[in-house]
Amino acid sequence: MGEELTENVHATRGEDAVETRRGAAEDAQGSGYVTTEVAAAALRISPRTVRDYIHAGELNAVSEGEGVQKRWLVSIDSVQGLREQRRSSGELPRDNRDAAADDPFTAVGAVDAAELVATVQELQYHLGKAEARAELQAVAESTIREERDRLLTQLEEERGRAEAERERAEQLREELEQARRSWWRRFFGF
Repeated sequence: MGEELTENVHATRGEDAVETRRGAAEDAQGSGYVTTEVAAAALRISPRTVRDYIHAGELNAVSEGEGVQKRWLVSIDSVQGLREQRRSSGELPRDNRDAAADDPFTAVGAVDAAELVATVQELQYHLGKAEARAELQAVAESTIREERDRLLTQLEEERGRAEAERERAEQLREELEQARRSWWRRFFGF
């Protein structure tokens, strides 16, 4: 049951990276792990409360990542245990008690369908943004290349003009030097 949920959660959320890490994160019994969001949906509490349960030791979890990338993967067995405990103590919401008696993760399927639609919409939004960014980048690169080519051509032209001016300046120096020599010769008779 837990293994089926884990695969369903990963498939519906599109988290292939978590699916590949699932094998590394499985405990000795092989029940597997889910994200805090999935555990929160199954327990009908907030992800923050799930993290509080983790810190209180009421849920078994492993951390993944560091800093702002850190997240918790919660043991499915501990989620099922806490769900049973909450059901027996009457802490589960009334509308989910009957479904919880049959299948502790029934609520997850309903939440995942809405979450899947939201995820698809979010991914479409990000895809559109990425495509627009790529198009703008391609236009910018093309414009930069054209400007670079124009400036390189202009630079070569300027180098050619500068070289011509150097040659002309050298020629004028030689003419001036010859004129000076000839003046000295005429004046002093050399």
